Amino acid sequence: MCTDGVNRGQLQFLLEVAEEQTALVGGWMKELAHQAGHAGLAEDEIAAAAASLKAARRSLEDAVDAVKGAPASSGVEVTVV
Repeated sequence: MCTDGVNRGQLQFLLEVAEEQTALVGGWMKELAHQAGHAGLAEDEIAAAAASLKAARRSLEDAVDAVKGAPASSGVEVTVV
């Protein structure tokens, strides 16, 4: 796949899956925060993790938009997020 370029459809699909998974984990973080609040444990750490997940989701959404909006002949470069 990488030696002859990037399959844009596959890249877009995988980015969308990663974004959806991040959204799912974000939902779990709300439940974790609720439970941690009742226990009085790790509230700050969970809030920081939730904020990081939210930022990651925004970045993945931006990446999907970039792939969708890129010209068909562009050389899309993939880097680790």
